[in-house]
Amino acid sequence: MSHSMPPAANPGKRRIPVRIASIGLGILFACGFAYLIWMRTNPPRQGESTLSNPQVARTATIAKPGDWSSLVQASPYRNVHPDVAYVSDASCAECHSDIAASYAKHPMGRSLSPVGVAEIIENFTAEGRLPLTLDGHAYQVRRDGDRQFHRETRLSPTGKEALVTEFEAVYAVGSGRTGRSYLIERDGHLFMSPMTWYADHGWDLSPGYEVNDSHFNRPVVAECLFCHANRALHVEGTANQYEPPIFAGHAIGCQRCHGPGELHVAARENGGGDEAVAAGPDFTIVNPAHLEPPLRESVCQQCHLGGLVRVETRGRQREDFRPGLPWSAVEAVFLPAASTDSTPAASDAPAGEPADRFVGHVEQMHQSGCYTGSMGKLGCISCHDPHQLPEEAAKAEYYRRRCLDCHGEADCQLPQDERRAQQADDSCIACHMPRASTRIQHAAATDHRIPRSPTAPPPRRTTVPSPTWSPLIAFDAFSLTQDPSSAPAANDPDQSRNIAIALMMAMSRHPKVADRSLLPQTIGLLRQAVEHDPSDAPARESLAFALERSRDFSPALRHLEDVLQRQPRRETTLAATASMLASAGQWSAAAERWDRARKLNPWIARYWYELARCYAQLGRWSDCAATCIEAVERFPDSFGARQLLIESQLVAGRFGDAQREYERMLELNPPKVESVQRWWDDHPLRQQSPSLGRPPR
Repeated sequence: MSHSMPPAANPGKRRIPVRIASIGLGILFACGFAYLIWMRTNPPRQGESTLSNPQVARTATIAKPGDWSSLVQASPYRNVHPDVAYVSDASCAECHSDIAASYAKHPMGRSLSPVGVAEIIENFTAEGRLPLTLDGHAYQVRRDGDRQFHRETRLSPTGKEALVTEFEAVYAVGSGRTGRSYLIERDGHLFMSPMTWYADHGWDLSPGYEVNDSHFNRPVVAECLFCHANRALHVEGTANQYEPPIFAGHAIGCQRCHGPGELHVAARENGGGDEAVAAGPDFTIVNPAHLEPPLRESVCQQCHLGGLVRVETRGRQREDFRPGLPWSAVEAVFLPAASTDSTPAASDAPAGEPADRFVGHVEQMHQSGCYTGSMGKLGCISCHDPHQLPEEAAKAEYYRRRCLDCHGEADCQLPQDERRAQQADDSCIACHMPRASTRIQHAAATDHRIPRSPTAPPPRRTTVPSPTWSPLIAFDAFSLTQDPSSAPAANDPDQSRNIAIALMMAMSRHPKVADRSLLPQTIGLLRQAVEHDPSDAPARESLAFALERSRDFSPALRHLEDVLQRQPRRETTLAATASMLASAGQWSAAAERWDRARKLNPWIARYWYELARCYAQLGRWSDCAATCIEAVERFPDSFGARQLLIESQLVAGRFGDAQREYERMLELNPPKVESVQRWWDDHPLRQQSPSLGRPPR
């Protein structure tokens, strides 16, 4: 007997948890618009340097994995070595109390904290827009002592409470200058709350939730926390699991910009005899002000270089980065080749326009006449003091003084009286760095292209991508500071590997920039990468995804299984393998992989639904029902699991249970309710029980 099976959730969009999580990296709020550099004195002007190391500077924009040891050895700074340990920020504050006190007020110094110790900036009354009712849901946030609870109520079609879900918000993300988002924890797994506090608006849905409301089920991945927290203790291979105590320091700390402090603290405690206390540069710790411009900017690029797609280099992780080394040694960042001028190549591609980007300040600055005119000496700390944010009333004069470090009063084409008529404080940035709306609701970004006028396009810059057929270009090739002698050869295997992985990411996330026509070249490069390093899991995964797009399933599965043989707990690969097996109709093998994924991370709703679907396809209806019951208990708004549960009850002849479950689902007002009703009305098994009616629509 054939049964009417509910459709797969989002068919054709496999690896959903990973993609949703990746989207989540961009929508947790940045800590204002701060720049990640620590320095003890006023920032240098036009890239002044008290220390020159040409050997390191030459490789500052292009670095290969094989260069890692040589980069570490070439640096005069001893704390770039991976064996040097981090210390607590309290150790830094013992000697640098004034800087620590001012930095604690800086947005970076307030980027993340436990809710119980975060400054209360929210309004929990009707003036803060609570309760909030949107799209069939009512939201409430309440404060109970030093604890905060977020509640989502799903409303029935008649407006009554149908389902109430409440979680404690344990971490506050963001300084609050623009907004503050919140994290919940489930057994060491972090998720984002659907509610965010916006400084100029009040409570509203978290960024991105207005498009895809994930309720309390959006995973928070390590890539996201890399820029919003000091150091997250991520469990390698998992999507969003963290080791206790989850964070080593909450807000972004001293050592994110200065590097590990073990040697520096030890030298001070020893009281002398080390170069750290001798005259001249202190090589026990990095001072970004003393670095050559490319290495100095690498400190900021950790978080402020947005790019279209970002690829960790072979054998490296972002956490391997140490200030004093080039950022490109751990991550290759790619831009659309067609967006090196002011015209966006596609609506979903970052082109440096502030309306399109919330981060990406570095790309914008590289388009500016100030940057090109200084041949790259202008940098983030030319204008920003990362230790101290100017008071609001002093901002215009503060940044005006930064402009006048290079420009004269007479350089402005508008007479002073006309300028004063427009801006009483004679602000330079009001005209030359205007703020504009972004795709992030209730947020704005400052235009770091520094246009000559608010309507003037930045200088057009042309570059040639490598390889020439690729629509992506490495950010390094976009940089004025690159030494041509350090550029990799066209056949460099690591450069080709990075481009190929980036193209696969772009095909998935930005199809207007990269499409299927690039598959043959991409597959060829990925095959070379895997032959060059068989243990390169990201390259193998990308090759598998490319072969899958080419409908070549058997070799695609072999590559994924090879990764799992080496890393059996690699969650992304496990889910991708299960999904591919299901697409090939190999339901038993798919069920085994989904079951492993579910046990590895029991808080991803999709794993439970897909496992139940495999059981249904195999005719294992009792296993399907048991899986769905537990899935619905964990994820009450998992309508796919509810529909499969009804299916299993009908197959078992439990018509009364099926009727009650169907009525409950209608009470929860599911999306596309008409489709659900048609499925129920037309289900062939209902004919065996004519008494099964349909609740009024």
